[in-house]
Amino acid sequence: MSVMERLFWEGVRQSGLILPDRQVPMPWGATVDLLWTPGMLIGELDSRSWHERRCDRERDVRRDAEALSRGYVTFRMTWDMVAAELDRTLHLLAAALAQRAG
Repeated sequence: MSVMERLFWEGVRQSGLILPDRQVPMPWGATVDLLWTPGMLIGELDSRSWHERRCDRERDVRRDAEALSRGYVTFRMTWDMVAAELDRTLHLLAAALAQRAG
């Protein structure tokens, strides 16, 4: 597990949020970092090492469009959102999950 993943998991466990499934293969061939199945919400931890190049961003946009076309919403988190603003990020994530729950 990367440093970013460890920080996120420590925070999400302490927050009381429902824990997502990890590294979930999706029907369209992608594997997502996190999945809250009941809300059809995908979480992606976008570290600098895997999401810096233009082709990486293009791939992410295409994956998000594929997910959206099937009713899933993607909540992307950057290094700064997890390392420096985790409380705020978890608050936003909780709000997104509440919205998706109806």
